[in-house]
Amino acid sequence: MIDLILLFSVVGVVIFLGFAGEIVFRKTSIPDIIWLILFGIVIGSFYDVQGASIITDIAPVFTTFALIFILFEGALSINISDLFKSMSKTTVITLLSFVLAIAVVTGIFSAVGLPVLYGMLIGAILGGTTSAVVIPLSERLAIKSETVSILKLESALNDVLCVLASITFIGIIVNIASFSLSKALNQLLGSFAIAILIGVVVALLWIPLLKFIQKHVKSYLITIALMLILYAFVEYIHANGAIACLAFGLVLGNSKKIYELMRKDDTTAALSGTERFFYSQISFFVKAFFFVYIGMLMDFSNPLPFIIGGVITIALFLIRPVAIAPYARKLELKDKAVLETLIPKGLAAAVLAQLPSQMGIEIFQGFESMIMAVVLYTILLSSLFVFLIEKNWFFGFTELFRKLRGLPPLAKPAEVMVQKADEEKKAEAREETKKQQKKK
Repeated sequence: MIDLILLFSVVGVVIFLGFAGEIVFRKTSIPDIIWLILFGIVIGSFYDVQGASIITDIAPVFTTFALIFILFEGALSINISDLFKSMSKTTVITLLSFVLAIAVVTGIFSAVGLPVLYGMLIGAILGGTTSAVVIPLSERLAIKSETVSILKLESALNDVLCVLASITFIGIIVNIASFSLSKALNQLLGSFAIAILIGVVVALLWIPLLKFIQKHVKSYLITIALMLILYAFVEYIHANGAIACLAFGLVLGNSKKIYELMRKDDTTAALSGTERFFYSQISFFVKAFFFVYIGMLMDFSNPLPFIIGGVITIALFLIRPVAIAPYARKLELKDKAVLETLIPKGLAAAVLAQLPSQMGIEIFQGFESMIMAVVLYTILLSSLFVFLIEKNWFFGFTELFRKLRGLPPLAKPAEVMVQKADEEKKAEAREETKKQQKKK
């Protein structure tokens, strides 16, 4: 009974803390995730989480739900039209960042004598960014809308990449004794193909049915119910349920565009703004409780995970400019600085950190603490860099290194870009005046 009393008390406090944290975030740019983790640490210092049966029983179920809901809601926010418009730049930056993250973490793990596969797994877990921090921080700055779009799309695509790669590496580690590359690839592609096909078909069948249901009753949870049934069925046939939920969300989120391409009469979106808001509230609920739970699990008795986490964080920030390098000369100073420094980790990393132990993989003691250390460090540093960029005190690592070497800025300051744009407009105006004079 004591467990239940504590549980209900914590639930109420966490919800209030989550909303208060969001208000503080808007006012101060200090992300709410930090307060949630700190609250979890406080609870963990007074209460034995590992020994609480009610929490250990719920944790695997909650982790799985969090994982599939991350993919579902992330897919809802991916606009196919915007994706194709920014495909080239966003894809290059996203893939380069992700691959470099895996490479650098693998290198660090090899240097300290840990297995390469574990390094690749942790690199995949930490290869993304969290839209919960990226979007609010980027919108505070005077940067181009294209840059904000790149950051939004990157955070959405990163979640997908992190989950796919992490599940793949976990599968390889679990079956390492009988691992065959060709067999693993065939199973992986087959599992993903079946999952995507089922997810797309179910979504296409669900769209007209959902529109019919909405005319008679408003039930926002019914789509979540179908998502859970979809996940269970796809897992039952030994395909990938998480990927099916991703495909399901992608089609639902872009139903208007898909129906326009199919030349259907009713091209209204399957999901209303109210429904999307409701799903965002579920996401808030999942995020709030998961970060508190992770904070409760953090073990400060061993400083090594936090030291390794610090090294990984520094490495992730230092390699980020390499991913931005192909477009560095075309960007304004502030835009480039934001793209180089805004790489906070978040819910996807926290959720994926729980999967190895739940699947019987013991990486090393304090593994979860190390992941959460990186999440905390990257959020704090990203917030700090955004503040410095906002005050024009910092313009990214590339410009800092060039300044130390006595080289001129690689990117042009915003004032120069604006002046150039004004000159071009004046030139166009003069040409237009000349044409009108000739006509007269």
